[in-house]
Amino acid sequence: MLLPCIDFVNHPAYAAASDGISDEERARNVGEYGSLIAAARKKFAPYQEVWQSRTRNPIDEGASPLSTLARDGILGLMLPGPLKGQLHDVAAPQIQALREQEDKAQTRMEFNEIASSDVGAVLKRVIGHFGLMPMISAYLGMPKVAVPVVHFKLADTQFARTRGMVDVFPDGDFPDPSTRYFHVDAPPCDLKLIIYLSEVHELSDGPFSYVIGTHASPYLTLEEFAVRAATQEFARSRSAGNRRKLMCLPEIYRQRIDFGSDLLEDNPVARQLLAKERVFYSQDADMVLFDSKGIHRGAMVNRGSRAVMQVTFQGLL
Repeated sequence: MLLPCIDFVNHPAYAAASDGISDEERARNVGEYGSLIAAARKKFAPYQEVWQSRTRNPIDEGASPLSTLARDGILGLMLPGPLKGQLHDVAAPQIQALREQEDKAQTRMEFNEIASSDVGAVLKRVIGHFGLMPMISAYLGMPKVAVPVVHFKLADTQFARTRGMVDVFPDGDFPDPSTRYFHVDAPPCDLKLIIYLSEVHELSDGPFSYVIGTHASPYLTLEEFAVRAATQEFARSRSAGNRRKLMCLPEIYRQRIDFGSDLLEDNPVARQLLAKERVFYSQDADMVLFDSKGIHRGAMVNRGSRAVMQVTFQGLL
């Protein structure tokens, strides 16, 4: 899936942002961006060989979980009651800590911490129950897979720590598009597991969603990913000031990996993505395994809170 390129010059939220930009202002921002793109290229360089050679051949058709993952880029799963209860119990202190820290929407556990914790012990049971490690290894075409990090995330309307409570464009009359927050993850772009730690029954609860099939090649090169990742870091928010910063860059450097918020409603690509978007509610799948190269979004909470545990699986080079 080649990601769409936004025409920022003719975009209503960006069109006037380049008015009056001086050569000095442009040079200053291009210089700042230059250091970010250099860092992104260096970060992604170790993945170049595996990115080009990774097995992406279609897996035999059938009704197996691996075939579903290969076809759609995502697999919905239901936790057995006892495992779900154990997982919620060990995650409860992490989520409570987030509720008590209004300025912090997520926390993370690194590999060594995971391995020696109660969270790691229960997570190992979950992974073993569904046979995830051999499935992920087969999917990636890589014999060794690790869990480098686990994130606990909380979106809570009480503290407006949620996408649903914040306009994409905080100024001006620029309505949020239906594709807002559509994005892909930057390399190593392996697989992730989202586990709901709260009930997610409606759109207002902020469910995870995935655009089916967008994980498949043809895909972006690592250079294109580096450009988009650096641009997102350079102008993360879409404030008036950051829109101006973006317009200081040459056109080829304006694209981001979080492109969905800039797509216009009448864009044919936007309509295609929305038609293929699948929303996952907790009554149907309380955890999802997905290829993070595919287009996805979540946590657009408009009521209460949504708590999740996010597990990253990474093929070892």
